[in-house]
Amino acid sequence: MFSDKNANETITIEPYEVYVKDFNNAFKHLMSIAPTADSVNDLVTEEDELKFAKAFREIMRLKNVLSSFVEFTFDDTYMKEQDFANYKSKYLDLYDKIKTNNQRESVSILDEIDFELELIHRDEINVTYILKLFAELKSVSKQDKAKKQKEIIDLIAGETELRSKRDLIEKFTILS
Repeated sequence: MFSDKNANETITIEPYEVYVKDFNNAFKHLMSIAPTADSVNDLVTEEDELKFAKAFREIMRLKNVLSSFVEFTFDDTYMKEQDFANYKSKYLDLYDKIKTNNQRESVSILDEIDFELELIHRDEINVTYILKLFAELKSVSKQDKAKKQKEIIDLIAGETELRSKRDLIEKFTILS
């Protein structure tokens, strides 16, 4: 675009509704592989894990396109925002599993997949934000406390840089 002053290509983007439809179809495909985020843990073969990784990667790609539209909201899709976060956490778990198992002798088909972690939108989650969440945790009722704790843990699990601190933060939320 900026490097070739003689470029005469036009790049068009489809209407919002087309991407919503594609996203919903991709979500249906993901559901056929793993009906819930927890069911990702039950995937037995590497082929199944590969199918999940590819299906969720497609959802991330489509979500990134949809996010460029001002009107985008998860309410327009079949997938809830919390489900996206839960699946993202499982996707990152699978990435971590492959990364830590790279030392083994056998060759895995999962070694060949590009997880495209740059597709995961990184919100700024810093110490101040985490402390704010803990402060909110103190003010919720006892019946809502477990739900709020789960939200905090899921948020941390979805952040690649904070995943290593997850155990510590989980212990802290229990003490709160």
